[in-house]
Amino acid sequence: MSRVVLITQLQQTLMQLWDLEIQATLSEIPTQQLLETLKERLTASPATAEEQATLKTLFQPIGHVPDEEPLLTDIPEHVSVGWIVTKLGIAHSSFYRSVHNILLFPILRIGNRPYYLKADVLVLFDKVRGKGSYFLGRMASKLKSGGG
Repeated sequence: MSRVVLITQLQQTLMQLWDLEIQATLSEIPTQQLLETLKERLTASPATAEEQATLKTLFQPIGHVPDEEPLLTDIPEHVSVGWIVTKLGIAHSSFYRSVHNILLFPILRIGNRPYYLKADVLVLFDKVRGKGSYFLGRMASKLKSGGG
């Protein structure tokens, strides 16, 4: 069996496990009530600076971007390969194999360095968020074969 078939079977098995076991178990837990009770108990007594920092990270929304990362408005209109690789969470080789001139096209060259439109990269990032380089490779192979 190929790795792709094994990965697909593993994904299907995990989805079945999620549907049958985990989702049912999670629906029985009153998470909102537990969070509010925890928040009340922890905020009732004065906390040290370390405890306050821990609480701050616990009660942030899931999609929160830490302050250390630049805001999207701080990023220039044209971005480099290094920024794209970091944003997508893939290796340089995966970028050149699956993304470069297939899913993204360089708009500008400075010297020998290609630069891409930030908007195009963010659209691609929204499509592949959390799916990794394997998903990028599948998208690229569909576009190469004309299945677009």
